[in-house]
Amino acid sequence: PLTCNFRASMKEPNNMMAASSIGLSATFIVYIVMSIGVVLVFPASSLQGGVLQLLPNDAFLPAVVRLAMVGLVLTTAPLLVLPCGELVQDGILKEEVSPLLIRTPICILAALITLNLPEFVYVLSFVGICS
Repeated sequence: PLTCNFRASMKEPNNMMAASSIGLSATFIVYIVMSIGVVLVFPASSLQGGVLQLLPNDAFLPAVVRLAMVGLVLTTAPLLVLPCGELVQDGILKEEVSPLLIRTPICILAALITLNLPEFVYVLSFVGICS
């Protein structure tokens, strides 16, 4: 449903495949660069847990990494709530209800789930599973 909304709002909907390819390619490159950076900073034998926990707390670069991961969650979550709300409304309720009445409980439920997760890495995993 989200792709259909984006496509409908584009000036040239025929370019949706190209736009998606560029977006996914850019994401892939960022993940590869970040992975190489982690491998250079932490040899594979030294990784025993989450990388975020191993980063120093008093340096600039680790703060940027943590903020980037928070940004990832904050920008991804709304993209997941919209199609989820549409699926609930069209598939379960099958009647017109205010989107706010559907999306708000979804956000609250997701927040309650993530509050009970012991580490931020699990929050990222939860967002990944939902997408």
